[in-house]
Amino acid sequence: MSFALNLPQQFFLAVAFVEGKSVEVHYVQGAFQTKPDFAVTSWNLEIKDLLKKTVQIGN
Repeated sequence: MSFALNLPQQFFLAVAFVEGKSVEVHYVQGAFQTKPDFAVTSWNLEIKDLLKKTVQIGN
């Protein structure tokens, strides 16, 4: 996690929407702004906010 915060241009969060055999993948850069506390076991994120940060990868 620390690397993703320090080098956000090198790390992506993949968000995949799956319906049947159809898959739509979005790549989010800079998804995390702060490091979680040691005892954190889950982290809820707003999909609509993540999708505002999507970037194209590859082609």
